[in-house]
Amino acid sequence: MMKVLHVINNLGVGGAESLLVSMIPLLRENLQIDIVLLDGQDTPFLQDLKKSKHLNIISLSKGSIYNPIHIFRLILIIRKYELVHVHLFPAMYFAAVAKFLSFSNVKLVFTEHSTGNRRLKSSLFRIIDRIIYLHYSKIICITPEVKDILISLGVNKSKLCVIYNGIEIVKFARARGYDRATFGYLPSDIILIMVAGFRREKDHSSVVKALSRLDHRYKLLLVGEGYQKNQVLEEVLNLGLENRVQFIGVRNDIDRLLKTCDIGILSSHWEGFGIAAVEAMAAGLPIVASNVSGLSEVVDGGGLLFKKGNITDLVSKIVSLEEKDYYSNIQRKCLDKAKQYDLKTTVNQLLMLYKTLGQNHNK
Repeated sequence: MMKVLHVINNLGVGGAESLLVSMIPLLRENLQIDIVLLDGQDTPFLQDLKKSKHLNIISLSKGSIYNPIHIFRLILIIRKYELVHVHLFPAMYFAAVAKFLSFSNVKLVFTEHSTGNRRLKSSLFRIIDRIIYLHYSKIICITPEVKDILISLGVNKSKLCVIYNGIEIVKFARARGYDRATFGYLPSDIILIMVAGFRREKDHSSVVKALSRLDHRYKLLLVGEGYQKNQVLEEVLNLGLENRVQFIGVRNDIDRLLKTCDIGILSSHWEGFGIAAVEAMAAGLPIVASNVSGLSEVVDGGGLLFKKGNITDLVSKIVSLEEKDYYSNIQRKCLDKAKQYDLKTTVNQLLMLYKTLGQNHNK
């Protein structure tokens, strides 16, 4: 059985983290899978994985993901595997350097999860990225837009392939919502939900400002954590919305939370894919999302898109869903669109890629 190691920064809230946790059980049906976390601090995702029998989870630290000592720890680990699949920065740098220093023949695969990272704005980091990508046998792009960006960076086309993210469609479709009273809401309330880490790529501010223009029936659940949370909290307080917005942290019951709500929101400055949007659609929620590269392809034909950062457009799209027939129509479209992103398809394509690389490894 092929031995594959997945390396990721941590298992906090995020599309890459959610995808990995969902894929592990299916991958383990065909492969020996181990996981390395640069930061092994406890999270609901990590708690879920720890319930898996005989799954080896290696935590390199419980602190900064940027500690270069991780490189030397990885050198000792990656030699034991035929293939190492890496997610996110800086794990992509550390794994590539570890392979170079170890003189190992291990195959490296990297999934590029984002269309917008700050490194691309720096000529120095663009050069470094091109060098780092040389050490990867294959680079998985989660949308064609991501692939186009890497081609513009100068990455060899032959190294690139597109594999869309996927979710457990049935899990979200069959989930049961909570009693709204659990959150202090009335049956007449219209509950908006945004599942996203409080990071620079997310635009919680536009959602909070939009809520201030909506009537008192509208409430907002914000799921996630992150370094920009206090900024959003301060904005909520300044707008006097503290009785209408709840910050509920990192959760592992996203399916049930979505089923409790009426409208999903994903407001972003940029996105590689937008797995939270697919989850909302699969749960039967109309999704209102920013019209940005990557995310727009996922939502178009299902939910509603609003101009990035345009509060008036966001409010208009949300209010339009008060018309029951229109709501039901968008809801049906969302359910149909979500079916295109089944996790089983994602895993099968990944297994085929691993098999191909494994055969090349053995030659």
